[in-house]
Amino acid sequence: MFDILMYLFESYILGQINLKTSPAHLTETLRNAGFRSDHIVQAFQWLKELSDPIEASLPDIEQPQEGTIRVFAPAELTHLSPEARGFLIMLENSCIINGHLRELIIDRALALDIDYIEKAEIKLIVVMVLGAHSKNDKDTGMIQELLLSEKARETLH
Repeated sequence: MFDILMYLFESYILGQINLKTSPAHLTETLRNAGFRSDHIVQAFQWLKELSDPIEASLPDIEQPQEGTIRVFAPAELTHLSPEARGFLIMLENSCIINGHLRELIIDRALALDIDYIEKAEIKLIVVMVLGAHSKNDKDTGMIQELLLSEKARETLH
């Protein structure tokens, strides 16, 4: 499923795909690209849950008080690399994301079919969450630039 999300994201960024296209057309495009139907359905469900209002996704989460520390649960420690967790903490300390967005990012990361989520995967999830929920295009653009600039550096090496 993550491969589909990555494919959609890269295709959208490169202007090769319009995400406002009908689901049937997107499904056909993904099938033609070689993705399995059941994985496509899972990816669409993941994206639907991403677009749900934060309050509906995480109704019991209160905005943290200033100076509080987020302690990661054992399942989160198992599935999120130290670099991925550190990246989330850095984004929150930089006021790019708030506690609600952090929790939604963690929720969407753990909903993926990935056993161990590295910094590269969490960055893509951050961009998707910010794109769906941020009211500040500057933050979304900055994260996209960060993601793309690091990917470009990896390609050069």
